[in-house]
Amino acid sequence: MSFQQFEKSPGIYFLGCQTCPNCRETVFAAEGADVTGNAIKYWWTCDLCGFGFVTETPFEEVAA
Repeated sequence: MSFQQFEKSPGIYFLGCQTCPNCRETVFAAEGADVTGNAIKYWWTCDLCGFGFVTETPFEEVAA
């Protein structure tokens, strides 16, 4: 069995989905989030392999 590499569609980025760094499965919803300083941290767990990971998204500065 061989695995094929694929590109994410723009819809994946819009929906906020993540790819599991362990098995490459798409994870559709974060388990939790926390605001820390100038960013939001999201906690994810892969439904396929059970691997847990954290992502961080910085706030964007908006010019007044």
